[in-house]
Amino acid sequence: MASFKFRLQKVLAYRASCETEAKNLYLAKRSEVLAIEAIIGRIKQRRLDVLSEPRSALDHFRHLEAELLRLDDEEREENVVLSVLNDEAEALRISWTRHKQELETIEKLRERAFDGWTYEMNRREQAELDEWSVLRRAA
Repeated sequence: MASFKFRLQKVLAYRASCETEAKNLYLAKRSEVLAIEAIIGRIKQRRLDVLSEPRSALDHFRHLEAELLRLDDEEREENVVLSVLNDEAEALRISWTRHKQELETIEKLRERAFDGWTYEMNRREQAELDEWSVLRRAA
């Protein structure tokens, strides 16, 4: 019995590699987004820590104001970076989804081709068995 050979196997392999690459790019970008979100969380926690410190002198309040302004600037910068990264991650997610759909399309074609091949092999085997039984009865 001949083995199944999918005529678009190279296309299937190419699409699988494209899908894997797109997924890896998306996941890498998501990890960058999560890292920036963690930085923003640390900035917010630092702000809470600074605000909870007891202050009594005017110099302490000036230091507090300067520290809060610095933290606000840092958070604003990180939010800009986060916005850009989120946009890039969304574009990569869309690309990954498109590559995934293309791969699934080729996989469905492969399944259909395999089903057709299996049907043809079963039909040939049945024809051989029918011929064998006819020859055996004739003998």
